[in-house]
Amino acid sequence: MVLILGSNLGVRTLNLELARRFIQEHLGEITGRSSICSSSSWGFEGKEFLNQVISIRSILNAPSILKEIKDFERNSGRKERAKSYADRTIDIDILYYGDQVVEEEGLTVPHHAMQNRRFVLTPLVNLLPEYVHPILKKTSVELLELCPDKGTCEVWKDV
Repeated sequence: MVLILGSNLGVRTLNLELARRFIQEHLGEITGRSSICSSSSWGFEGKEFLNQVISIRSILNAPSILKEIKDFERNSGRKERAKSYADRTIDIDILYYGDQVVEEEGLTVPHHAMQNRRFVLTPLVNLLPEYVHPILKKTSVELLELCPDKGTCEVWKDV
């Protein structure tokens, strides 16, 4: 499974660390981490984000993982999602669940818009450059090359 972590409020590096700790303790073993990337806000005017992609090995199914993630986000001070994008202490999204395609109420895997977001693809390429999107049949590198997003996203800290 592949997740993306993001934060643009508070001590962003600490927020990412607490999210990784939660994931390791409650969802599964972290098997890989991208560099931490800095990106402009996407879809709204806001503070700069730090983002990181991680891979995990878990016995939980995607809906169970989503429920755990949403509980953690709420307990970490995240406000309920509004109809528009906003600043956030922590944001965790499921990008991939192996090569599975999941479409349920409130859950679409692979993430429905990841191919349009440079802040997702840049750290994804850093960690899994040759990973093939199960629907689009393109590698992470190919998706980044085709990405229409012109926002900024650069490696902020190598791990």
